Amino acid sequence: MSINNGQWVKEMLVVATEPESPAEERLEVIEQTENIITAELPNQSKLNWDHGTSYWVEVCLDDVWYAIPTVSGNRGFTMELHSFPPGESETKKSYLDMYGKLPAGKYRINFQGVLAEFEIGYNI
Repeated sequence: MSINNGQWVKEMLVVATEPESPAEERLEVIEQTENIITAELPNQSKLNWDHGTSYWVEVCLDDVWYAIPTVSGNRGFTMELHSFPPGESETKKSYLDMYGKLPAGKYRINFQGVLAEFEIGYNI
């Protein structure tokens, strides 16, 4: 179990791989509810951006980012392809319930190497 008494047990977590995306490629959190993070993804490149639907959530503990496992028996992602042109933005919803109850802390959504940080100040 990665959580014990409402706290992360970092010895049970895997250090997250740092993405190689350019710094200007960032998600911006535009809404945060109890179980959903909504972020806007701008395409600041000169090419269409093709992507799938998968994302993952990471937690920052002592200035190190860790991948968070999903709860047992949870769903996966569909495999459709999305594409949007340069200069346009897409809105992405990330559902936190697939990670169970998250303790208070600093988190980030990792959407295929593009990041958005957010904080949770209470247990979800």
